[in-house]
This record gives sequence, structure tokens and C-alpha cells, in this order.
Amino acid sequence: MSGAPGSSGTPGAPGSPAAAGLAADARDARPRATYGGEAVILSIKPHPLYILLGSARDVVLLLLAGWLLAWMAGRGWAPFTPSRVSSLFITLALLRLGWQALDWAARQYILTDRRVVRIAGVLRRYVFESTLSSIQHTDLIRTVPERVFGLGSIGFSTAGTGVTEAYWLSVGRPEEVLRTVRDAIRKYGVR
Repeated sequence: MSGAPGSSGTPGAPGSPAAAGLAADARDARPRATYGGEAVILSIKPHPLYILLGSARDVVLLLLAGWLLAWMAGRGWAPFTPSRVSSLFITLALLRLGWQALDWAARQYILTDRRVVRIAGVLRRYVFESTLSSIQHTDLIRTVPERVFGLGSIGFSTAGTGVTEAYWLSVGRPEEVLRTVRDAIRKYGVR
């Protein structure tokens, strides 16, 4: 799912050469793809490190719990063998990583000449759409792990709300993506 519906090969990751081309298209106002009849300025996914960063805490906790139970089983304090416990918790950690990978594959962030779109959800699809003229604030949030890897999350707030309503999570080159979004809002978001 590297492109928007109706697009032909729009890039998935902001670090790809094609994504840089779309960012350049945003500045040149020559988008190449369409989404719902609108010109696509940017169509990206979270960086692949989103899979590790989004599941790291759960995976570490699962592995620690598995190590503790395996240690207890090795001392005869639990009714299972250490290898069974280790296998179970490693499997659970891999399943958690797999779920995060499915979540990554289901995410799509689209900026057109009329709106901002975030598509997410593995079993249940969530679509956030807002016209560019309704976007009141954009935020760039960078957690410590995101800063280490050069990633960031962009938040969108619309008129009439006191909270950030949607995020583009863990995008690569976040300053460039945010600049592209803000340029589009200035250029196309005028009522």
C-alpha cells in the first residue's frame, strides 16, 4: 500500500528518492498523482522504524517477563520447563512485532491541494480528513528515540477544538514534511 487510492506508485517512505521528488513537486506545485480527484502533494507512510519504536516497550516487557519465568522454572519454582517459557514469550514478542508491522502497513498519510488525510487501522479503518482551510495548528513532536533516528510526528488541530486531532506518526525528515504541509496550507488553505 505504497500509494493513495487512484495513484500510480506514490512513494511510501519519506526517505525514498521518490518521496523527495514529491516534496519537490509540492514546492513546484506540480503533483503527479490524484486522490479523490485532488492533486496529491505528498503521500507517505511512517518510517519502517515505526515498527520497532511502536512495539519496543511491550517487546522488552514480554522478554523480561519470559526471562523471569524461565529463571523461576529453572529453579523448580514454576511448573514448566525454561525452554517452554522462553519459546512462549519469544513467540508473544514476535507476534507483537508482527501486529505493529501490520499497523505500519495499514497507515497512509496524504496531503492534497485541498486536505490532510490520515488512514490507519488494521481490523477497523480510521480515516481523519480535514480541509486545509480548517487546519489551525500543526505541531512537530519528537520523542527521544525519534530524535535519535531523525524521525518525528506531526500533529494537526482544526478550528473549534482544543486538542490535536490527528498525528502523522514517526515520519522521516519531519522538518521537511512539516514545511511541505505548512506551504500547502498557506497556498491552498485560503478560504
